[in-house]
Amino acid sequence: MTVQEAHIAPYTALVPTQHLHANNGQMTSATTNGLLTDMTPDTARALVAASARPRPVLVQLRSLGGATHDPAPSVTAFTHRHQNTLVIGSAFPPSGRGALAAAWAPVAPHTDGAYVNFESAPDETTFARAYPAATGTRVTGLWKHYDPDSLLRRTP
Repeated sequence: MTVQEAHIAPYTALVPTQHLHANNGQMTSATTNGLLTDMTPDTARALVAASARPRPVLVQLRSLGGATHDPAPSVTAFTHRHQNTLVIGSAFPPSGRGALAAAWAPVAPHTDGAYVNFESAPDETTFARAYPAATGTRVTGLWKHYDPDSLLRRTP
């Protein structure tokens, strides 16, 4: 005989908040991202320039499409159903956020949306790019309902 149980419990009851070291859930790299609808020659030049700077960043391209485009934009928190590529920029020590910002500046105008889980310092701008319009309202409501004390993530 198998017995299964489920209990609703706050996060702090499951995982201790005291650690031997500071833990903010992030590694020491700086990362940002954007979604591309099309890979134009200007976009490609901006990506190459970001990775060829004196303080270059790592640029990753991840293909979207296929099944990721099947659901209606309103049924999940990931509303981006027409973009074809996720582009991620990362700077590693000794480079940091400043090097990433300088390298990413020419790339950013080519992006249309973002994926918040590849953002090392999400802010209100990132939130708006990742969760546009009604989706942002819905996601904020869910965060406040399930994490009212913002233990897992600060809400904008």
